[in-house]
Amino acid sequence: RWMIRHLYNPLMNRGCSKAVAVLIVFFISGIAHELLVCLPLRVYSSTFLVFMLIQVPLVALEKSYDLTFKGIHVDNILFWCFSWLVLVPLGMLYYYGLFLEKYGWSK
Repeated sequence: RWMIRHLYNPLMNRGCSKAVAVLIVFFISGIAHELLVCLPLRVYSSTFLVFMLIQVPLVALEKSYDLTFKGIHVDNILFWCFSWLVLVPLGMLYYYGLFLEKYGWSK
């Protein structure tokens, strides 16, 4: 909601197209996610930024298919389950591997 209120809506009010506004919001969100992971681990990779940008076409694909079951938007549930059960764990494991590679295995 914060991104919508403080970034997406002002971009739309200034005449930005919806596609560009969505791309900017996902880009800024990807940078924020990178900072939240990279700073504590003291490693850098653009994995979460790429994952966030991959979601832009996935959202467009989700919007093109209106999968509902008894009034529940199944497409949105599938999207978030894929994000949280696949993308986030893979990204965290990757960053943990970078951390171990940089700082060594703890004994």
